[in-house]
Amino acid sequence: MKVLIVAPKICTPWTEGRKKFVCDLVDQASNRWDLHGLTTLDPDEKTNLPTSFDTYEVSSPRDHLLIPVGSLSKKLTDINPDFVCYFPFGAFHGIRGIANLWSIWRFSRICRKHGIPAITLMYSLTMEANSLFHRLFLKNVYFNQHTGKTRGIRFGVKFPQQETIIGTENSGKNLLFMAGTSAFNAERLEYVLDVRGLRILFQAGKALSTMGYRLIVAVPFLSNPDTAKFLRNLPDNTWPDDSLELKGEVSIPSIYEYCQAFVFPYGQEEKQFVPTSVVEAMHYRIPVILPNLDFLSPFYKSRPLALMYDNGSLDSLIQCINRLDQTPEIVNEITRQAAGFVDTEYDIAQTVIDIEKEWSLLKSAD
Repeated sequence: MKVLIVAPKICTPWTEGRKKFVCDLVDQASNRWDLHGLTTLDPDEKTNLPTSFDTYEVSSPRDHLLIPVGSLSKKLTDINPDFVCYFPFGAFHGIRGIANLWSIWRFSRICRKHGIPAITLMYSLTMEANSLFHRLFLKNVYFNQHTGKTRGIRFGVKFPQQETIIGTENSGKNLLFMAGTSAFNAERLEYVLDVRGLRILFQAGKALSTMGYRLIVAVPFLSNPDTAKFLRNLPDNTWPDDSLELKGEVSIPSIYEYCQAFVFPYGQEEKQFVPTSVVEAMHYRIPVILPNLDFLSPFYKSRPLALMYDNGSLDSLIQCINRLDQTPEIVNEITRQAAGFVDTEYDIAQTVIDIEKEWSLLKSAD
C-alpha cells in the first residue's frame, strides 16, 4: 500500500524518542509499504529519511507545524496515497499546545476532504492534554498499547536482529542519565532538571559518591563547554568533580558498556509517554532505575522489571541505587525479565502490523 508519513522535525540530533520511533518505523516498513513523506528540519541539521520524503528547512520554530500542514493537500493530490499517518509533537502547554492541537485538527480535516483514511499517532502526551478541551480535540488520535484506550497501537523500537547483550563487565559503578534536549535556554534547563529529573540525581551525588558511584550525564546541549561548566556549578550538584562526567550526544548501545545502570528519574506524571531510552536499556540488559509514576506502570504493575523508588524521595532513590550492589542476584533476574518483556512488547514489527490493521478497518468503514 502507498503510505504518506507526515512528521515534523525528524532530523539530527537523534536523541528524542519520537524521532527514533519514526525512523525505526520507516526502516521497518520500507519493504512492505510504498513510502512517501513530509518532514522539516532545523538549519544545519540533517535527516536520514528516504529521498521519497519532501524535506523543508524551517526559518522559525512555528514552521515545523505550518509547513507540513500547508503542504499536505498538494502532496495528497500528487501521490494519492492509500493511507496517511501523522506523528505530531507531544507537548500541549501554553501557545505551543494550542498550535499543536490546531495542526492535529487541520491534518484530519484535510485528509477527510480528500477522502483518504488517516490516523494521528501520539508518541507522547503531556498531562496538560488531560483537560476536557484537549480531550475533545484528541478523541480520535491513537495511543500506545498500555494506555487502556480503544485506539491502541503497539509502539515499538527496532532492535538488532542478532542477540546483543552488552552486560556490565566494564561498567565500574557508573550510573547513566540521558535526555534528548539540544536547545539550551531557561525552559529547556528546567525541563532537564525537574521533568527529566537530573536535579534529584545531582542532589544524591554526595551520598552516592561516598558509596563509590559515578554519574555520566549525556544531554546534547552539553556539547557546549560553557553549558557543561554552568551545569557542573549548579548549587544542587553535590557530585565531586572526579565523579561526574558530562557528555553531549552519545551512541547507543556503546555507551552502555561503561554503565552499571540507567537512571530515569522522571519528575512528573504524563498522560502518555513511551520512554525509548528505558526500552533500549532493558533490551541491552542494563538495570534500570525508575520512579513509581503511573505512566511507567507497564514496567512494574504486573511484575518488577526495574528497580523502583518513591517518586520525589531522595532517600528512596539512594536506597534503590544501592540495591545494585546489595542484591545483585535479584537485580540480574529483574534485568533478564525486563529484556524479555520489551523484546516482545516493544517490537517495531508489531507497530507496522497494527497500523495495517487500522488501515483495513478504516477502509472497510468507508
